[in-house]
Amino acid sequence: VPVFLGTIKTDQSLKVMSENWGPLLFYSDAEHVALGWAELLTAGLPVDDDTYQLTLNTFGEEAMVNLTIAINAINSWNRIVKAFKPKVGVYKPR
Repeated sequence: VPVFLGTIKTDQSLKVMSENWGPLLFYSDAEHVALGWAELLTAGLPVDDDTYQLTLNTFGEEAMVNLTIAINAINSWNRIVKAFKPKVGVYKPR
């Protein structure tokens, strides 16, 4: 996860991440692998052996587990937001 998260440098990177990220050249090979892994897990698709092995070889076992946990956490947060529809910008810490 730190390999991937530490490389987001611009608002442009964040904007296109939700669009067609596949052919974009400013993502590193590791970022493409992370985005592919995230897309596969988020869609609930079966993980094929080649994709599993590519992700494992790119990140190593511990980082792959951490990446998977981060993807699942973010997916969970997105579902919570959809359910409760919080108003953005109104939270005031106590």
